[in-house]
Amino acid sequence: MNAGIDIGYKATKIATSSQHKMFQSIVGTLDESSFKTSGVEATSLVIGDSAYFIGRAADEQSRFASRGQETRNWIETTDYDVLIKASLGWLHEQYPDEDEYTVVTGLPVSYFRRDAEKLKAKFLGAHSAVYNGEEYHVSVVNARVIPQPFGTLFSYVFDRNGVVNEKHAKLAMTKVGVLDIGSHTTNMQVIIRGDDLAKESTSIAVGGWKLVQAVKERLGELMPELEPSDHAVAAALEGERLMYYGEEIDIRSVAAPFASDIANSIKAQVAATWGTAADLYAILVTGGGAHLIGEYLKFPQSWIVPDPVFANVQGYSNFAQRVARMGQ
Repeated sequence: MNAGIDIGYKATKIATSSQHKMFQSIVGTLDESSFKTSGVEATSLVIGDSAYFIGRAADEQSRFASRGQETRNWIETTDYDVLIKASLGWLHEQYPDEDEYTVVTGLPVSYFRRDAEKLKAKFLGAHSAVYNGEEYHVSVVNARVIPQPFGTLFSYVFDRNGVVNEKHAKLAMTKVGVLDIGSHTTNMQVIIRGDDLAKESTSIAVGGWKLVQAVKERLGELMPELEPSDHAVAAALEGERLMYYGEEIDIRSVAAPFASDIANSIKAQVAATWGTAADLYAILVTGGGAHLIGEYLKFPQSWIVPDPVFANVQGYSNFAQRVARMGQ
């Protein structure tokens, strides 16, 4: 089994050659009574004597729940370990006959050199837990950790079987920039002929969640009775309806000035790090925040990648297929 796993502050994503999965990066206590009586489809995980709800179930049912921590040492927390086990549990649920995995995952650019080997060690080796009531035992025999924006490049350069995609092969042979707009950070990566150009790669503490918070605060000023949750605002920004006394809110007009301000912050960092960016063959705009902010980030050679939410993790999966094919 070859797969990509992307554990982000907001969401955890998993991809294989044929399917993908996403759940919120929320870990909560599993209360036995709520587990038995709830009608909501729940993701549960038991590791030894500890039981957890994951994702939506943790958000809605757990008495105590924690979200992804916006800190450098998040990968050292119990929650991160639980999200790894949950990801492997989902893979085993989908592919029950597979018990040896090649996994590719990623880290923000700023954390990569410090934490890559540490994260690799977390994945490698035997894993067991009870996922949604079914016990599993699997082994990660090969693990690769790459800078997150490489995932988007690999989603173009390799197909889902790990074979070079000739249509986009030039991206691997030139100098390319990637703007990966996450929930809390934006990764800027320059890749030249497939290698990281460290001096032109960095992370900044701004992302799609900053827009969500700004819009929520503004809605509170305009419509104090509304009180939407963060996730309701995020969903509205991504296309779902948000109603106010029977009328649909034009949330894009509310969001536009904030999205423009955030995009200008990113552009300022681009100018400081990449200069005019005229020497880049392409700039790929990706990540969960791309739909929210990407349209305000215009460069002559830039575009928002197809399915930017899953682009990184699909690239991880494509690269995992490549690693397995090449016996690396």
